[in-house]
Amino acid sequence: MEEKTHTTIGKVSFILGIISLLLIILIPIIAAAGKLTPDAMIVLSYFEYLIVLPGATIAIILGFMARKQGDKYGVIGLVLGLVIIILFIISIVISGIIYFDVSGVPPKPPT
Repeated sequence: MEEKTHTTIGKVSFILGIISLLLIILIPIIAAAGKLTPDAMIVLSYFEYLIVLPGATIAIILGFMARKQGDKYGVIGLVLGLVIIILFIISIVISGIIYFDVSGVPPKPPT
């Protein structure tokens, strides 16, 4: 029976996919806890854009490369990256709906 080996790019794709998935799940949970200042929430949203999205993109690219070499971790990383991108788009849509209050007009700032 032949021993299966995993490529380095497959492992990196898998790890980036897991980390990005954890972050995209944990960031809204932390924000929903309600104990953050508005500035901290802005930092969290930038963190999501600057860390999660590039991590998922790199996981997809490396997943394609590892898949060509027959690495299962690369396929898992590829799938995780695609799921993260879909979740990211959904979160942007939900944020837009909440922000614009479904009426198309941004909410008025408190006076």
